[in-house]
Amino acid sequence: MSKISIEELCPFTIGDTLEFTTKKHGKQMFVITDIITVHSTKNQQVNFKYEFNNSGQYVSIDMFNEQTLNKYTNESEEKENEA
Repeated sequence: MSKISIEELCPFTIGDTLEFTTKKHGKQMFVITDIITVHSTKNQQVNFKYEFNNSGQYVSIDMFNEQTLNKYTNESEEKENEA
């Protein structure tokens, strides 16, 4: 077993709010509720994955495109309708 030391600064913290605007949904606000750090020993790369609005799903910010936004928006709307 080898010891791994990670020195990387995450650009966001839990509780940060991100705002996305699309033609279909307009302005949407998403709160970061968890952050996972993924470290590749082979490539010496560190990536961050984020959970938004307690969804249980983790994505990279660069993967947070309109298709992903639609998924989170639809889940949020369903939860609001249940309440």
